[in-house]
Amino acid sequence: MTKLLVGTIFLILCSFPHSQTTNPHGDLVSNFLSRNKPLFEYEAIRTMIAVNGGTSVTLEVKAKLERGDQLAYTTLSDNSAIFLLNPKSWYMKNRVLDKILEKEKLTMLTSPNKYNYNSENYEFGTPVDLGGVWKLPITAKKRDEGFYIDGWLIVLPNGEMVQCDGSLVKSPDSNVRNTKINVRFKEFNGIRLPINYNSSADVRLFGHSTLHTTYTYKSVNGVAVTGR
Repeated sequence: MTKLLVGTIFLILCSFPHSQTTNPHGDLVSNFLSRNKPLFEYEAIRTMIAVNGGTSVTLEVKAKLERGDQLAYTTLSDNSAIFLLNPKSWYMKNRVLDKILEKEKLTMLTSPNKYNYNSENYEFGTPVDLGGVWKLPITAKKRDEGFYIDGWLIVLPNGEMVQCDGSLVKSPDSNVRNTKINVRFKEFNGIRLPINYNSSADVRLFGHSTLHTTYTYKSVNGVAVTGR
């Protein structure tokens, strides 16, 4: 369960791929990539809710990224203390949510671009016109690692990506199956960032489990964000 949630959470801050596909609005992916500006700094309030059966643990943190790789978290609220006699709650807080944050800090510091959506990691199918937006299929080239996905991107004609949906190509743990993710994005000061992240999976011994994360940005690359 820990590896599932740690692994899938990294998919939400990636840059996205190159493709040769064109459409009546021009080269869809070229438009997409032209909007993929680098992220150096941000401040945000992040709320994480892990749910398994009747147990729900919520953790709210202040996230701050500096110099492109220095990521720090400050805990604002944590409801796990009310479940002191519930070992599942302890596990979800200390072995899932806390581990996600620790792993993200390490990844940003050592290899922030490893899981990028690019031509090295992915192949891209023919875009489908959904009427005002395009559905761009993606297939992971690296089938032997657990943190890549098969799925699709939802992209506006101008290249702005608003959603990503898919499934992990390989489970990061033998106890985890059917891992699915859904991420919604929004641009802030020209920078594409996640605003909602959801994942679900079937976990041995624990059953069906979900993780829901929301982001409220205060500033991006040194510019204050007004509204969400």
